[in-house]
Amino acid sequence: MLKLYYAPGACSLAPHIALEETGERYELARVDLAANQQNSPEFVRLNPKARVPVLTDGDWALTEAPAILRHIAVRYPSAGLWPWEPREEARCAEWLGWLSSTIHVSAGHVRRAARYASDPRAVDDVAATGRETCRTLWEAVEQRLGQERWAIGERYRV
Repeated sequence: MLKLYYAPGACSLAPHIALEETGERYELARVDLAANQQNSPEFVRLNPKARVPVLTDGDWALTEAPAILRHIAVRYPSAGLWPWEPREEARCAEWLGWLSSTIHVSAGHVRRAARYASDPRAVDDVAATGRETCRTLWEAVEQRLGQERWAIGERYRV
């Protein structure tokens, strides 16, 4: 059975939603980031990057949300989470790349500004600049979606 290691408020929410969409059974394992559980020896054995999400299937582990989302979609094709038409599939990969690299990283500048600067004034500046960047990026997402209900095609996708 698949097991998802997650943390509330983290990008592990996307694989959690995808697992729910499949209707299949899975297990959840909460990782308490505030208690630094992601750096515990047990967790680092699963993911040496010390980050969530991690999806396991027995002794096999997969990290990184886009890879996990694709794996879930391929494992449960009847859920229709991944588009197979070549252009829609490419667009899905494009969205996942943009969301996980550009947009997710910009949110990190707001939520975890101290990762990017040590001086308190610089931390404040990183967070303020990050907020502006996030605002611009989310406006781009809204513009890209336009009046469409879904980002790709006529249904929910990863």
